[in-house]
Amino acid sequence: MKYITVLKDCLLFPKKAAVVRLNKLDMKSTILYFFILMIVMLLPVETDLLFHANQGNQSLYITQVLILYPFFMFFYGLAGLTFLAGCGLVLSRLLQRKLKFQLLWKMTIFALTKPMIAAALAHFFIGSNPAVAFIVFIMLCVNMVRMISVYPKSMERSGGKWR
Repeated sequence: MKYITVLKDCLLFPKKAAVVRLNKLDMKSTILYFFILMIVMLLPVETDLLFHANQGNQSLYITQVLILYPFFMFFYGLAGLTFLAGCGLVLSRLLQRKLKFQLLWKMTIFALTKPMIAAALAHFFIGSNPAVAFIVFIMLCVNMVRMISVYPKSMERSGGKWR
């Protein structure tokens, strides 16, 4: 039930109240939410791979699709998430927000929810298309900018006083 509430907050994301609630979520729940989201994303792709496989050496292919493919996708998902959080860190500096990488990493997981759902639906209805990938990327960029903009600007010190 907790993850349904997290999903609702992610769909309301980047409203300030949703960001505050998601910010209070512990890292264990955040990572588990990411893995649940990745599984939901992988199910249509895996079923497509399994049903459209050729008949040569079927047992080896099924093992690869069911075991190796999800592990590689989780690894690539975590690496991509780290890269996106790094881009968010650069963006936060450009927008003059003082945010930590750990917070951006966690919040990037929540910013990925809408684009990942859109990508899964587009893959189901349209199939793989570069235009869809570009639209999903734009959705992610807009979510990241709006997420970072919710946080207040950093105060700079000059002469011992905050201004």
